[in-house]
Amino acid sequence: MLTVATTAAYALGRTPAPTPPPPAAQAPQAAAPQASPTLDPGTPLALPTEATASPQAGPSSTLGTVAAAGSAGAAGTPRPAAPTTTSAVPSGRPTTAKPPQAPTELPGLVNTSGRNLALDGTATASTVERSGALGAANTVDGDPATRWASEHVSDPQWLTVDLGAVWQVSQVRLHWQSSYATGYRVDLSTDGVTWQTVYRTSQGSGGVNQVAVPKTPARFVRMMGTARASARYGYSLWELEVR
Repeated sequence: MLTVATTAAYALGRTPAPTPPPPAAQAPQAAAPQASPTLDPGTPLALPTEATASPQAGPSSTLGTVAAAGSAGAAGTPRPAAPTTTSAVPSGRPTTAKPPQAPTELPGLVNTSGRNLALDGTATASTVERSGALGAANTVDGDPATRWASEHVSDPQWLTVDLGAVWQVSQVRLHWQSSYATGYRVDLSTDGVTWQTVYRTSQGSGGVNQVAVPKTPARFVRMMGTARASARYGYSLWELEVR
């Protein structure tokens, strides 16, 4: 420390300023954190390795997989495993139960009495051997002594009965006279235009043929003769019944 006199002399410019004593030894200061080393312009910069990667980089795929499985977190606290969902479906995916569906109603009236639906219906035929005496209407009059007979000039020949309404048909019964069909089929229709064959045979033997068919909506019932038992006669039916 300078004395008062020395300080005054220095202030008047008559005494040179004394050299201050060297400062006390101080601890070396750390290098400024922003200082960068001087690089040779010809030396390429090395990319940081995984050990020096930026701390903002996301976790590796392995770490993500372990964490999702319930591994320990950053603070060492175990993570609870995700709750599992059980399902009765084998695939493991829950499904929505479908409401039960009502059975499809078959169109047509139901013959609860089991009566002959063809009785007093309207019968028509492809040909008639003798009009009136052997007409088609004889097959739906309920009289076993009257019959229909077709001409015997060609095949096929047919007889159709209109039931008057659409019924659920499950049986057709044919009462053949001696001029029967060895080959014939039974067709059903709701409109008389589009037909569905429900029975077919090539070995008809005459007598009474009871044909059971799947329950089918029909208003029109047709016997289609394709082969005659005798070439001298046509097709002849006493009665045609429908149930």
